[in-house]
Amino acid sequence: MTSSEARFFAFLACERGNPHSSWRPYIDLIPDTFEVPLWWNADERRELHGTNLGNVVPIVERVLREVYVEGIFQRFYEVSKQSHVM
Repeated sequence: MTSSEARFFAFLACERGNPHSSWRPYIDLIPDTFEVPLWWNADERRELHGTNLGNVVPIVERVLREVYVEGIFQRFYEVSKQSHVM
């Protein structure tokens, strides 16, 4: 996610709480909940076997892990550890 996307999502979150927002028609179209195969259990994921989505989910999961767990969180941990040393 780019910083401009993050800003847009934060903006939408703020506007969602404003009943008089000029964005209200658009915001009302956004579902309150939705399911993402990344969070499905193993049995549910097996249903995707042999589909394009079944091939993509593990790739997206790996990329997210690399970016967030091994990237951002690891950097945060290292910075946090250094700040306690000083």
